Amino acid sequence: GFRPSDDACELPYLVPSNAMAALACGWMAELCAVMELRGTGHNAQVMAEALQAGLLSRASVEREDGTRVLAYEV
Repeated sequence: GFRPSDDACELPYLVPSNAMAALACGWMAELCAVMELRGTGHNAQVMAEALQAGLLSRASVEREDGTRVLAYEV
């Protein structure tokens, strides 16, 4: 894959892009709730939760001071 700067990714999972996708799916789920599109909203919420879980389990790293941050690529 490629980064927004058109540089080739060194690792296969670009974290910022997937974090944005998780947010967009969450927003879509909220919009679908207003529009009463339950099936689509449910699918969007499931996808948002899956992306968030993946980010936290695969891209979250602990720094020396004990704080957790997200890696850029994993």
